Order: sequence, then C-alpha cells, then structure tokens
Amino acid sequence: MGFKTIAIGRGRDKEEMAKKLGAIHYIDSITQNVAEELFKFRGSGGNDSVIDSSNSVIGSGGNGKGAKVILATAPSSKAISSAFGGQAVNGKLIVVGAANEPIEIHPFLLIGRRSIIGWPSGSSIDSQDTLSFAIHSGVMSVNEVFPIEQASEAYDRMISSKVKFRAVLQLKRRFT
Repeated sequence: MGFKTIAIGRGRDKEEMAKKLGAIHYIDSITQNVAEELFKFRGSGGNDSVIDSSNSVIGSGGNGKGAKVILATAPSSKAISSAFGGQAVNGKLIVVGAANEPIEIHPFLLIGRRSIIGWPSGSSIDSQDTLSFAIHSGVMSVNEVFPIEQASEAYDRMISSKVKFRAVLQLKRRFT
C-alpha cells in the first residue's frame, strides 16, 4: 500500500519477527517513548507506516514529522494513548481494537488538527476486502498448525496467548 513499516512492540524479543515480516525499524514501547520515536521518522515523498506486534499500523505522510495515520488494532488503551502524541498535523487515529478502559488524550494534542475515529471492523465485507487484498498483494498468514488430535493443546495455547499468530487445526482427509 506504499508504506514503509516501523514496528512497535513490548520488549526487544519481538523485534526479529517484526523485521522478518517487513519492518524497517522497531520501537520498544517498554524502553522508548513511542510518540518521540515516531517524530524521528518522516516520509520522503512516500508514506511511512508503523505496525506494532499487536498489528497496530501507524502511517506518516511525506509532508512532516509524525504519524499520518494510526490504525490501533491492539485492545490496549494505554498503548493507543502513548502513540497518539506521535501524530503529524492532520493525523488520524483509527481505533478498531477497543479495550475496556478509556483512552487518555491530552486536549492540546487535538488542537494540532489531530483526530480520533472508530471503525467497526469485522463485517463480512471487511473480511472479503481483506482476503482480496491478501490475494492481490501476496500477503500470507503465519500459522501454527496442529493435527486434529491436538485440538485441546491448540486451544490451550491460543487462550494463553502462547500460540504464534494463528492456531490452525489440520484435518486428515479420508477418501472413500
């Protein structure tokens, strides 16, 4: 989509995977100030984007410092709040992954023509558009595959957040 990718994650242990998936830079939200780090990047004719380990995408246009778009998919109000201050003028925060606590934004940050909107993703047309984009751009999912006999283990790993990205059950084919 014309973006350079910068990853934001909690801890350095996610940096290698983020770069393997295409990130050109990594911001550790535990040891670094996310908003300050975003202002170090600016577009050079194209767009910059940031994607954190929870799939939050932050894009920066070519006309100034900071993120032009933040697509917050992680259900963490604290993470969303910490990134908001890294928006460029006319930047937009799009929340698609909501947490059960309020997002805290200092009102002065809004005066820089920055905005927050919500988007109810997950509809059937969103899924269709996502799959079409993946087909046309060559995006592939990363899966941890389990034989059907290990369905319980796969479920336990998924619930405990130990599975890497997606847990997929593989059925045995029976031909008659």
